[in-house]
Formats: sequence, C-alpha cells, structure tokens
Amino acid sequence: MKHPGNTPWRYALLLLACLFFSCVVMAQDAFVEAELSSQTVALGESVNLQIVATGIDAELNLSELEAVVNVLGRSSSRQVNSFNGTIISKVIWNLEISPRESGQIVLPPVTVGDLATRPLLLQVAEAPTGADRTVYVEASVDNEQPYVQSQVIYTIRVFQRVQFSDASLDYPSAPGITVQQIDEGEQLTENIDGQPYNVFTRRYVLFPQTSGRIVIPPVTLQGAMPGTRSRSTGLFTPRNRFSRQSNPIELDVKPRPDSFTGQWWLPVSSIDLAQQWVTPAEEYFVGRPLTRTITLTANGVGEAQLPEIDPPELATAKIYADASEAQTISVDSGVQATRRFSWAIIPQQAGQLTLPEVTIPWFDVVSGTIQTATLPAQTIEIQAAVDDAAALSNNSTSGDASLDGQTQAQDASNSADGIIAPTVNFGDAAQVSHANAGTGFWKRVALVLGIGWLATVLAWLFHNVLRRRSPKQVPRAQTSSSSQRIPIQIAAVEAAIKENDLAALSRSVSAWGKAAYATASASPGELAKEVASAELSQQLWQLDAALYSPERAADTTAFTGLAKLLRAEKPAPSTLNGENSQNEHALPAL
Repeated sequence: MKHPGNTPWRYALLLLACLFFSCVVMAQDAFVEAELSSQTVALGESVNLQIVATGIDAELNLSELEAVVNVLGRSSSRQVNSFNGTIISKVIWNLEISPRESGQIVLPPVTVGDLATRPLLLQVAEAPTGADRTVYVEASVDNEQPYVQSQVIYTIRVFQRVQFSDASLDYPSAPGITVQQIDEGEQLTENIDGQPYNVFTRRYVLFPQTSGRIVIPPVTLQGAMPGTRSRSTGLFTPRNRFSRQSNPIELDVKPRPDSFTGQWWLPVSSIDLAQQWVTPAEEYFVGRPLTRTITLTANGVGEAQLPEIDPPELATAKIYADASEAQTISVDSGVQATRRFSWAIIPQQAGQLTLPEVTIPWFDVVSGTIQTATLPAQTIEIQAAVDDAAALSNNSTSGDASLDGQTQAQDASNSADGIIAPTVNFGDAAQVSHANAGTGFWKRVALVLGIGWLATVLAWLFHNVLRRRSPKQVPRAQTSSSSQRIPIQIAAVEAAIKENDLAALSRSVSAWGKAAYATASASPGELAKEVASAELSQQLWQLDAALYSPERAADTTAFTGLAKLLRAEKPAPSTLNGENSQNEHALPAL
C-alpha cells in the first residue's frame, strides 16, 4: 500500500542521514596528536615535542603549554599524501621545550583550531651533580673584596664530557660594573672525580664603579647535543638543546680610603714612571728644541684611568706638549695601561735649566697603602746659541793651517826619502832662505823651479793620456741632477708661505734639504746643523720649534724671507746627491 504523502519526508530524512554520516567521516579524518622524544629529562635540558595535525589547516595555540615549560625553539613543515584517491594533508610542528622545575609534570593539551592533543606526562630529574655531570659551568673571581674602580679578574670554566654544538656563552654583567674580555679562551683536559673532562676557560676583567655589595648573576651556557631517536623521527637523530648556569658571584666593594688625598684615584698593583731624552746632551743650545718623553705604565687599570701629566712652567724655556698617546693591553695579571707624554722644550737663555720633579700618587691594592711614583728634578746645561757661519769660518781657517803644517812635514819626509814633491809652498821656501842666507839660496830656488816645471809637464801629459782612454761622459742635461730640483723645491717653499700652510712649508724645506745635502732625514732641525748661513740656520730652528706650537696651523709670517735665504745658500758640489769630482768633465746643464 502506497503512501504518496509521506514520500517527501522520506527523501528529507535520507538526505539528513547522508549529511550526518559524512560529518562523522570528516570528523574522523581530522585529528591532532602529540609525542615526546623522551619521557624523562634532567632539569636544565630540553626535550622535543612533536605536534601533528591531520586534515585540518589552522593555527597552533601554545598558551597553556608556555605556562608550564620554556619553548626554546619551534619549526614546522607540511606534508600532502594521496591514499586510494583521497588527499590527506598534515602539518607537523617540532617544539623544543625545557621544564622549569623538577618532578613529574603534566604537559597540557596543545590546540590546533578546535582540536586538541591529549595531555602528556614528563618526568623531570634534578640536575646531575659530581661525576654524573656531563656538562657544567663554574665562575670565580680573584678578589671578592676589591677597591672601587680596581681590577677584578672574573674566570668562567666550562667542563664537558660529551660533544655538543651551537654553543653560546653569556657575557657577565651587573649594574655598577664595566666588563672587558681579556682573552679568547684556552682548552685543556682535567680529571675530576675520576672522570676526564675537557675544560674551556675564558677570562674577563671587571671594574666596579660603586662601593658596596654587587651581585653578578649566573652566566648561562647554551648548546645542543644528540637526543634520543623516537618513532616519528625515524633514522634521523634529533638534537636536544640544553642550558647550564654558573654560580652567582658576590662582591663586597670597598670605597676609596679617606687617607688618599691625591686628585686622581689610581688603584693599581704596580706602576712605573720613566723618561727619555730624544735630543742628545751635546745639542742643548739656546733656541733649539729638546724633546723629552715621559712614559707612565700601570698594571690593573685601563688607559682611561691614567692621569694626564701637565708640562711645567719654566721662566727660561718655552714648552710645547703634543697630545698624549695611550693604549691598554692584556697581560697575565689582567690589563696593563700605558700613556706617553712628549714635550718640546726650547731654551731661551744659556746656563742651567732645571726641570721640576714629576710625582703621581697611587694606591697599592695589594698592600692597601698609598704610594707615590716620582721622576726626580733634573738640571741640564744649555749652551749659548752658536753662530754657524763664524764657526764654519774658524773651522776652515784652522783646518787650512793644520793642512799647511801637514804639507811641510810631508815635504820634509819626501825630501829625506829622495822623492820630489810636485808642488812648492813659496812661503816656506822664503823662510828657509831667510834662515839659510849665504848658503846657495838662488841655486836652490832655481833647482826647485825647474823641478816644478818638469813635474807640471809630466802631469799634463799623464792627464791627456787618461782622458783619451776614459769613456765619453754623459752630458749633465741627460741626467736627473739634484741641483736642477733645488729651484723647484724653493718654489714649493714660496707657495707654502703664500698659502700660510706650516706643514707644507716643513715638507718643502725637507725636500730642499734632501736635494741640496743628500740627507736621508732632512727635518728643519737637522738641516739647521748643515747649512752655512747663520741666519738660515736660525730660521730653520724657528721652523722646527713652530711645528710644536698649538698655533702652528696658521702662522708662516715669520718665514717670509726663508725662500730668499735658501736661494742664497750654496751647498758644496760634493753634497749634491752624489755629484762629486767624478762629474767635473760633464757638460753644464742647459
């Protein structure tokens, strides 16, 4: 019996049933599961948690999980497979987690969209101690009660019995201290509790800036070591990250003692104060600069902690100070700082010049006593300014007289040996004639004149023979002559004076000196010793001194006549860059 009125209802019920069963199938196809790479882990180490979402495309929610553990790393991948014509997609998340406390903890569900994983149990053991430790870190200092701003050596030692990778070591830090690493670290092997360890050591130097209690937090070492293979990882061995912390360090920083009254607080283990005179003592003349260098070296501080040494004020000398040079180096005892001070001292009058003592108070952190580094007062003798032209004339005259005496002695020796000298000193012959009047004076004169004439003829013939045999000389116009460069350098001097450029003027004068006197180091001060003109020498000394002056950047007005003096200076031919008597036959420059 048919019931036509019920047919639409049957179709509706059938459609609803199909929809219900299709939803059940879809619900069965979409699911999320979780798996740990290990059920146990030690405190301070990590374990891998893998989340697999099948048939669902949604975001991963870790809010509940992060309330229990630290998520150190996170990565994801997607897989799409086909099975019996059905497309199955998977999203895989790999989480690296580290528990915050020991004991048995419950990992809460992780949700992907509306689906969640089941809770997991993880057993967290206490961090290993003694010989059970595979990796651990220790920190130490050389002094737990330092003085403020003094050096503290902080040492980190990493002990390991297993190989690990991707390691990172924190920098020690704390409020109220400055930190500087003093080495790259060294490795050695030690036997501890019967177990061999590779030990990595790194040192830092700390400078506490305030007195009182300072706590340096633990330094953290992080790395990765091979983990346990799970079903989901297959043949691939995962890496489990770990972290290890050192022990904290507490410093009791002592303040600066009230008994220290120095203007500059310098807490060091040792100090050295030395000086050096660049200019030799025989060149201490009025108007000539003397260079004094003072070196301050201290162990246990950085270069910024070294004081400045101001030049003294002298009534009979001018002093110009260059900028000090400082550096800090690492040594076995920590750090060592050095600062060098260079002064140009220009005496203004002859006589004794006394430089006062230099004193630097410092605090010995080893003995806890106040010390003083001292350079004693020093007195030097300054000679009067030398008239170089007069000195040169006197030296030339005395040299000629000495040469004449040597010539007379040589002539007497040659006569005794039967050798006739090629030249005659008529002044000496007259003296001999006066002393031996009446003993055949004119005969002797005639004999000497005849021999001299004969010697001249022989010398002329010998010279012509040598000239024919010698190779043809290269004309001077074809060579690079130093004398040809002198006018160019003088023109450069004039240009530097016109441009009011003291540094360029010094370089041009040095270039002129190298061309004129073949001097390897032709500074104005060195050239002042070479030139013949006293006025030029004084100008060169003034130029050398002006280079040390703070106002040297724009003051060449005192040297407007320098180019004229250089042009008037006539260096000896033997000094012109190797142009000596060997070139006497060369053609003059055109």
